[in-house]
Amino acid sequence: MAANIGSSSTGRSGGRAGGIGEGDDVTITLAFDGDRREPTLPDDLAVALAEIEGGTETFADLTTATRTSMLEWLAAAKREATRAARIERIVSEMHDRSWQASD
Repeated sequence: MAANIGSSSTGRSGGRAGGIGEGDDVTITLAFDGDRREPTLPDDLAVALAEIEGGTETFADLTTATRTSMLEWLAAAKREATRAARIERIVSEMHDRSWQASD
């Protein structure tokens, strides 16, 4: 695979310091990383999931991308009230395959 390295606004090539210059052919090797990165389930959400029948299992059955999206959205809550509301929404809507984070 060949790629072109563009010039910066100063006219210097983007990668010259690394030995790559504008117009140089480069080879990029991609490797599959088979390690699954599981998002860490916070304690407050784990408790809320455990309080409903099948909650923990239902959450675990979601795709990694969906779980990660939900957990990042939860972690972004600045106030405890917001966090509690987000936990409630995650628990009540986790079965919805088209789930989208929103405020």
